[in-house]
Amino acid sequence: MKRIFLIGGAIFLSKACFGWDMGLDFRNSKSYVTDAAYGVAITTNDINSHTLSNSNGDSVTVQLSHIQSGFSNRNSSNDARVAGMSYNNLIAGTSIQITLPATGNYNIGAAIGDPSFAQGGSGSTIQCRFSDSNTFLFTVSTGSTLGAGHFLDAKDTEFTSAANWVSGNATQAVTFATTTLNVLCLVTSTGVNIPISHIRITSTGGGGASASPQTQQVIVTGDDS
Repeated sequence: MKRIFLIGGAIFLSKACFGWDMGLDFRNSKSYVTDAAYGVAITTNDINSHTLSNSNGDSVTVQLSHIQSGFSNRNSSNDARVAGMSYNNLIAGTSIQITLPATGNYNIGAAIGDPSFAQGGSGSTIQCRFSDSNTFLFTVSTGSTLGAGHFLDAKDTEFTSAANWVSGNATQAVTFATTTLNVLCLVTSTGVNIPISHIRITSTGGGGASASPQTQQVIVTGDDS
């Protein structure tokens, strides 16, 4: 039996198949804390659509559709994911659009809360809706006051400290038919802040082809007969 060999060829590789991992850490200044290798800071300078790259070499395009009411540095002794926050007190909320490298399977993590001050309450519901373009995936929400340093994870579990969130937060496993993650954070009455500290998106495989081809050369020689 002869071995078949191939020399050259443009092969489209899915980045999602190779462990794309991106964390968005919301705060006022990039230098306030040091992000993990997969993380990037989202600050007041990052309102308009643009591409960010983390230390691992993964890139992401992020667009905020409404200007946030504010970005804050809160507690530099916390894990970088929950050291700061961004907030908005508009009923219309804030839409965060994240462009993924490919369709397929992802784990989504989140930290909804304020590291230093209580937020919510007053009969208003805080909620963040995660969607695959316009297709609903899941919601993180609470109708109660989130205490200072309390965080909701992607499974809607409330943690009563930053350390507890770091050690116990869980992700949501989802499948994307498109390459757009939309996160809409809003409240049901004015004057209540929507605090968001962190979003993480990690590919787990099953993605389609990426936009950029890579050239691969495979050479197999010899004769097994």
